[in-house]
Amino acid sequence: MPADADFYFFGARRGLTASDRRLDGYFIIPKVGFVCAACSGSSTLYPVPAGRFVASNFRERTEVAMVRDGVGFSVDLSDTWDSELGRTRSLLRIHPDGNLPGTQGCVGILDKVKECRDHLAARLASGATRTLEVVVVTRPEDAAVVTSYGRSVLA
Repeated sequence: MPADADFYFFGARRGLTASDRRLDGYFIIPKVGFVCAACSGSSTLYPVPAGRFVASNFRERTEVAMVRDGVGFSVDLSDTWDSELGRTRSLLRIHPDGNLPGTQGCVGILDKVKECRDHLAARLASGATRTLEVVVVTRPEDAAVVTSYGRSVLA
């Protein structure tokens, strides 16, 4: 795993059906050894594309889609070109996966929500920006990139 991003989302396609677009995986903050389950997209909506994003603007949220286990927050992600869709994607976020399972292209936090919120709030305080690297894992041998965190995205 490259060591220069502040946050990572490693995701693998579920592939429950031929059209299933959801990625299931892990959100990682290497500097504090934090890892939690995360997802992006759904059976009908496209996930966040692979690549590098600027993460900024942490804020507390109350919208049902951004609250899980009573904790709500979001972090903005920079706009990016999505070659699969042939257009720029905007309004992407990191937030708890509330409401219906899956996201509209955001990185949805599935567990350790309060701990994730606390880490993100601390790292994005006072207008700070960080980087998020999104990696889509397509081959089983690529799952080794997260073994140092004690998990495999394909397990």
